[in-house]
Amino acid sequence: MNLLLRILAFLGALVALLVTSGAPRNSEPAPPTEAARVQSLWLYRASDVRPTEYCFARALETGACSLCADGGEPMAIDAEYMERVDQIVADYAISEWNGFSGSRPYVLDGEMFSLEIVMAEGEEIHASGNNSFPEHYLDVVGALDELIGELGCAPGAQ
Repeated sequence: MNLLLRILAFLGALVALLVTSGAPRNSEPAPPTEAARVQSLWLYRASDVRPTEYCFARALETGACSLCADGGEPMAIDAEYMERVDQIVADYAISEWNGFSGSRPYVLDGEMFSLEIVMAEGEEIHASGNNSFPEHYLDVVGALDELIGELGCAPGAQ
């Protein structure tokens, strides 16, 4: 019986370690910075409910901006929305996500994501995860979902 309790305690500690993934994280975004210009931002998310995919794009030659959500046709958007995407990328220091590739294979329900950003200056940012996310991931996804909702393209609505 004593051995069984020790094994259960060990398994509980192991699960807690997997869930918290180590050090606590700061939940505040980075201080605001001057936003760099995003040429394109593509985000794919899949969970138990429904996959969601969207892409913001800016034509550098003309400044025309567009949004494509869940495989639909691209729709023109005002430059102010693309400037808000720029600000989200800057505020949450998403460039620091470059190269992130995390996985928690023992989580049975959850979400996976893939993110690709091309900055106007040519820098590329690639990040992906399976039930493992970079710092401020949920804040960024929430801000982008809110922006898409304002444009009448609620994620996963199609």
